Parts: sequence; C-alpha cells; structure tokens
Amino acid sequence: YRLDFAIPELKIAIEADGFVFHKDRATFDYDKKRDSELSILGWNVLHITAKMKDSEIRDLFSRLQLALAS
Repeated sequence: YRLDFAIPELKIAIEADGFVFHKDRATFDYDKKRDSELSILGWNVLHITAKMKDSEIRDLFSRLQLALAS
C-alpha cells in the first residue's frame, strides 16, 4: 500500500486526510480496506488533518507510544 508517511520498524502509518481527496465513495472504501489490512498486519494507522493543531498531533503520538509500551 501507499502511505503518506510510515515508520516501518515500528509499524506506524501516518495518513494526512484531506476532505477533497476523499470526495468519492471508491476512495473512501479503498482507504478503509487498506486500514483494515494494515491493522491485520500489526500496523497502527494514525489519521491527521490540516485542521489539527501541532499539539493534537503530538498528543496522538504520545498516546500511541504509551499504548505500545504497555
């Protein structure tokens, strides 16, 4: 699969979701299938948007790190 950003050694995928890109049903369905397949393979997929503040994105990463450390 093609990912916006990835940290392969940690199996973390970062998807920058844009409203315009997901404008049709086929793209939406493809992305959901891809996310499910990645989850089955042990990947954590984080979705960020242009409207998210840097602090929100840092919080997501912090929470993921805590979850992975548990």
